[in-house]
Amino acid sequence: MEWRSYYKMPAPQTNQENCVAHNGSLVPVPGRAVMVQAWYQGGLSLIDFTDSSNPSRSVSSTAGPISPTSLVTGGFWSTYWWNGNAFGSEIARAFESLALQRSDALSANEIAAASEVRLDEFNAQLQVDVTPAPSFAVVGARLDQSVRPGLDAETAHRLQGHIDKAKQFLAGPQKRAAGIAQLDAAAESLQDRPDQQDLAQAFSDVADSLR
Repeated sequence: MEWRSYYKMPAPQTNQENCVAHNGSLVPVPGRAVMVQAWYQGGLSLIDFTDSSNPSRSVSSTAGPISPTSLVTGGFWSTYWWNGNAFGSEIARAFESLALQRSDALSANEIAAASEVRLDEFNAQLQVDVTPAPSFAVVGARLDQSVRPGLDAETAHRLQGHIDKAKQFLAGPQKRAAGIAQLDAAAESLQDRPDQQDLAQAFSDVADSLR
């Protein structure tokens, strides 16, 4: 292993709060490394460490100290991403269920793709492998990720057009082949783009899943 960086929660903590990183879990956003992290009375954070040398916080939630005068143990012992929501049981206060909302840091497609992963049970301490199956949400998530670092608008618009047409064609059983052809065409158009092979693969994967 090679050390890259560290993440420190930026919110100040009082002497009346117990605060330490404890039992987070991964959010299965395709192509990214995202987790929900518990901090006891520091609350919870959504952290992106896709670039492991530069981890960043997307959102956070904290309720402040339980007592304004003395240290009372409380806060989130663990946070869990499970079937589309982040869950946390606050030791001294309440149970919380939190839904992510689209933002500059996380697109609607990325949230939808992560939410497509469905598990019968989950234990944050096991860190089981959770990978979204090929879908239009996964393709959309990969496209959004390509646009962020600067995929040109013309190419992005063309690829979105392939996605939209494929969805329209697949609405009718006789046009299934036409929908698959749209996805294949999008993947083929990216073969000469070494920087877009993950996106090309996402198009191919969803096309193969429909054959």
